[in-house]
Amino acid sequence: MEVVAFALLAVWCLLFIKTAASALLTPKVAGELKEDCWGPVDILVPVRNEADRLLSDFLTDLVRLNHPRGKIFIVDDRSTDESAEIIARVC
Repeated sequence: MEVVAFALLAVWCLLFIKTAASALLTPKVAGELKEDCWGPVDILVPVRNEADRLLSDFLTDLVRLNHPRGKIFIVDDRSTDESAEIIARVC
């Protein structure tokens, strides 16, 4: 009986140590992003006649994300409204 209790305690201790180490070594999402812990992120934004759909606000928020190794690609598919002008102004 004592052997089983000791084995269970040992397993619990190992799981606790592994969980604590993982929590300490995992990069935090909040706060400053560090280049060495985040991979590159590319965002593709297709646009066609989106001027009346808060395009300016969306692009402003997207640019503010400021990912250390991120790229934003905006593809304007022959818009006939002011989408191209909004893209040029915001980006």
